[in-house]
Amino acid sequence: MLQFFPDWTGKHVWDLGSHYGLYAIGLARRVGPSGSVAAFEPNPLSFARLQLHVRRNKLNNLSAFPCAVSNVAGLQRFFLYEGLETTTSHLAYEGETWNESIPTMEVTAARLDDMVENGLIHLPDFIKVDVEGHGAIALAGAIKSLSQARPSLLIGFHSQNEVDGILNILKPLNYRVSPVSNKAPPFPTSGFDYIFDPSK
Repeated sequence: MLQFFPDWTGKHVWDLGSHYGLYAIGLARRVGPSGSVAAFEPNPLSFARLQLHVRRNKLNNLSAFPCAVSNVAGLQRFFLYEGLETTTSHLAYEGETWNESIPTMEVTAARLDDMVENGLIHLPDFIKVDVEGHGAIALAGAIKSLSQARPSLLIGFHSQNEVDGILNILKPLNYRVSPVSNKAPPFPTSGFDYIFDPSK
């Protein structure tokens, strides 16, 4: 990720789908006290470990939020097919139905634009997105912030619907895209990570 900025000092970062905080911890150290990292993780087990890592590293510039990010604020159903210990828990996908045989829980969802307007997080210079197929919904709640700040993004894609949704959001904002790995197709494809940079 070092290619994004020659100097990360003072940058503001959003980590959407922080899990245990691997990226969040490293980025908080790199941006330093004058920068900030806002880490979002709705899985309560993962969030507890994220908090532990923040405390152990004494990172006062890292704010961890126990919520999902979405285009609508409020409580949402969180599917737990393989339990909290895995990385596959997720908000309901479009068309995904629920019955009593599927373990779920309610989690809080927040809109990123609302959090910026309420002074809870800074406008971002960089966003990492890895939210189990919900990247488009997450960014749909941050359109105002994306348009104003024009951050760079690192996005992990999990479905074609997510690819299509994110491209619909970022194309009008004049972003250019490139794959992280030379093994990935040049155009965004599910199962691969891509860098989005704002065109000048």
